[in-house]
Amino acid sequence: MATQVWSAEDLARIGTTETLTEDGVFSLRTELLQQGITTDTRAKTDHLRVTIKVYADGGENLMHSHNAEDHAFVVLSGQATFRVGTEDNVKVLNQWEGIMLPKDTEYLFESTAPEGRLVMLRIGAKIPGITPIQKDLSFIPDRIPLEGKFFPEDCF
Repeated sequence: MATQVWSAEDLARIGTTETLTEDGVFSLRTELLQQGITTDTRAKTDHLRVTIKVYADGGENLMHSHNAEDHAFVVLSGQATFRVGTEDNVKVLNQWEGIMLPKDTEYLFESTAPEGRLVMLRIGAKIPGITPIQKDLSFIPDRIPLEGKFFPEDCF
């Protein structure tokens, strides 16, 4: 698979940002969405990245893997249904539950909460010496904020 470089326009369109602080202290408060996703890195080092992910609905609906990192998801609000390895290996995660996905683990997930909205914490650890293969982002819908609505105060 060829390495693809994501354009700044693609990353902005789908809400991929970095909200980093000097001292490494970060907040999980984040804007909720009417449409699309947010991927906002809150803290990172050369080997570890902490990201808040918001999905208006849907999820990451194509089976895929990450060749250069181990990562975990923790559901902060909503419910996520993961399929790991095969379509038949189903893991339903509710609020405060998580899943660890070692590098090269094939998976997909979708929001299965009745209200559709999903907020997750993603923690990824790079595997040294491996160059990540970037994915096609064209299938991700444009990000539209739900004005004035934020996690956590508008989720509980």
